[in-house]
Amino acid sequence: MYYEDIEFTKDDVEALEFGGSEFFNCTFSGINFNNVDFSNLIFENCFFNSCHFTACNLSDTKFIEVVFKKCELISLTFSKINKFIIDLEFDSSFIKYCDFGNLDLSNTLFSTSTLSECIFFETNLEKSNFTKCDLYGTTFENCNLIKANFVGATRYRINPTTNKIKDAKFSIPEVIGLLEDFQIKIES
Repeated sequence: MYYEDIEFTKDDVEALEFGGSEFFNCTFSGINFNNVDFSNLIFENCFFNSCHFTACNLSDTKFIEVVFKKCELISLTFSKINKFIIDLEFDSSFIKYCDFGNLDLSNTLFSTSTLSECIFFETNLEKSNFTKCDLYGTTFENCNLIKANFVGATRYRINPTTNKIKDAKFSIPEVIGLLEDFQIKIES
């Protein structure tokens, strides 16, 4: 199925046929997507507003110019999405237990979102924006964080010896999170 220029609400989602569908310039508002199989779907120029996603299958899903605003995304394996073209934005969203490993997420906006216990492994996050994000328990391992913006971000733990952080922006006092893996004591 091909859907274009449609606004979907929670009442519309039960009638949707997801298998192999393409969504272009569509808006989804207030929908609970729990255990939905999004595999092999294409979302292009789509907007998700106040939607909830839990344990959805994202295998080979294409996300091109997709915005998640005020959404909850829990236990999603983004590392399985189609890696050819990825253009995502997360604004004021709650993201927990999500895997973003081995993706090119350069220039991605995560602004004012909570990323709790997420995994970024060998992820390209060059010039990505984590402004005012709460990054409690989130792991960055072997990532490219060159020119990434962490100004106003809190509770992050980034090891500068295992990540590229040249020209990344941080703010005081949270920048001390860069020293946590060195097991040193800082006194004021």
